[in-house]
Amino acid sequence: MNSKERGLTTLRFQQPDKVPCGDFAIDYATVERIVGQTYVRAKARCQIAFWEGRRDEVVQSLIEE
Repeated sequence: MNSKERGLTTLRFQQPDKVPCGDFAIDYATVERIVGQTYVRAKARCQIAFWEGRRDEVVQSLIEE
């Protein structure tokens, strides 16, 4: 099983031969398609939320996701 097959198997909630660990390479657009609107890896969105005084919302999103 190659890395692509491993990742696709995991996304189908099936058991791969090894645990894929490449989450550090996922950008926020991919994360957003999976979990919905998020602040994970969305630096500009986080900064705007901080400026608008929504720090607690950002922190809660990062904790949950």
